[in-house]
Amino acid sequence: MKKTFYSTVMAVLCMMTIVAFTACSSDDDNSNNGNKDDVLSIVGVWKSEPHPIEYDGEPIENLEAVAYMWYKEDGTFVEADVITDTKEGKSEVVLSENGKWSVENDVVTQTTNFDNDVEADFDTEVLKFKVVGNTLHVTYSDEDGEVTTQLQRTTVEKMQEIIALAKDGKK
Repeated sequence: MKKTFYSTVMAVLCMMTIVAFTACSSDDDNSNNGNKDDVLSIVGVWKSEPHPIEYDGEPIENLEAVAYMWYKEDGTFVEADVITDTKEGKSEVVLSENGKWSVENDVVTQTTNFDNDVEADFDTEVLKFKVVGNTLHVTYSDEDGEVTTQLQRTTVEKMQEIIALAKDGKK
């Protein structure tokens, strides 16, 4: 059961990555102008709201995820997802992707290793971002058009805790 759960979750996460975020956009007059302060404003740890996990556009019953994105000052990033079976009340932490990022104006370019495997192929994603206070607004394109999601700033210590749990295989 656990192996099937983990395999299903990994397959879904590899396909969804950023697409899994399902919050709505918020218009605000503050925007990034591409200066150094704006670039550095994305540095830190960001947390999504809990959202259902989907496969082929359909929610998987009783599964939801919270994504944590850590944009580091050295130009690397890590994503970890806390997957919860809401019926069983059990959670699992998965290191779902890592890679490098760069910013030009309000565009983040991520070179992503979805399998966390040194030998794996890398994929490049282009995301528009805006930081307003403690909220990161990320806009990306998928098969349905442009999607904007919001993530809230959290602490590096929380991300380190999540990563430790993923490596221990516990939650």
